[in-house]
Amino acid sequence: MHFVGLQLGWDMANNQNAPVSRDRKPSDREEKRLLKVVGQELASGFPNPQRKDCPDSAVLEGIACRKLRLADVEHWLDHLSSCSACVRQFSRLQMEAARRRHRTMASIAVAAVLLFAVTGWFWLSTHPTTPTDTEILDLRPLSVPGGQAAGVEGQQTVVIYRWAKHLVVNLPARSEQGVSEIAILNEMGTEIFTTSATEQMERDIVYVKIDVDVSRFEPGRYVLAVRQPGLAEAHYRVQVPQ
Repeated sequence: MHFVGLQLGWDMANNQNAPVSRDRKPSDREEKRLLKVVGQELASGFPNPQRKDCPDSAVLEGIACRKLRLADVEHWLDHLSSCSACVRQFSRLQMEAARRRHRTMASIAVAAVLLFAVTGWFWLSTHPTTPTDTEILDLRPLSVPGGQAAGVEGQQTVVIYRWAKHLVVNLPARSEQGVSEIAILNEMGTEIFTTSATEQMERDIVYVKIDVDVSRFEPGRYVLAVRQPGLAEAHYRVQVPQ
C-alpha cells in the first residue's frame, strides 16, 4: 500500500507548494512532519513480522541520524508507509540518536568547564594575587649601573599610596648575604623608617617584603634607600600622594 501523504511528507514540512531540493538533508520540522504523517497512516497497523523487503538497519539509522540525503531514502518511502516494524525501529533509532547528541553536548560542556577551571587554577598559581593593601615597587628599571652612593637613582619617581601597609620591593641585584636594608628618608635627609628583610627570588626576580604603614607619612616627597652588603647604597625618589 502506498501513501501519497507519507511520500510528500518531506516536501510538506514548511510549504506544501514549495519545491524541495533532493540533495539536502531533512530539517527537524520536516522530520516531525514525516513522523506525524507516518503515525496517522499507520494508526490501523501494518504488521510485517517477517520484515519482508525491509531496508537494512544501517539505512534506517542513516535516516534517523540525518546521514542520508532525501534522494537516498526516497525509494524507501513506499515501504516505510506500509511497514509498522520499520516505523517503530526508525522511531527508536531517532530517539537514540537524539540521546547521543544530548550526551555529546553535555560532554562538551563539562570539558569546557574543566578547561576553564584548570586554566584559572594555572593562572592563579603562576600569577599570585596581591592583597589590596600591598604595593609593588619595581626598582629594576630605575637603577643606574654601578649605583650612586650619595645621589638619587635616575629621574623617575616611585609612587607609594598612603593606604599601603606592605611593600614588595623588586631589587636590581642580589646581595652577598641575601639581606637588604630598606630605609625611607624625608626631604631633609632624616631617616624616618628602616627595616631589614631577607631577599627572595621568584622567576629570576630578587625582591624583599616589608611591613610599613604608609598612612603615617605626610603626603610629599621622600627618598627610598636600599642598602645591600657588597653593593653600593642606592637611592630612589618617592612620592606619597594625598
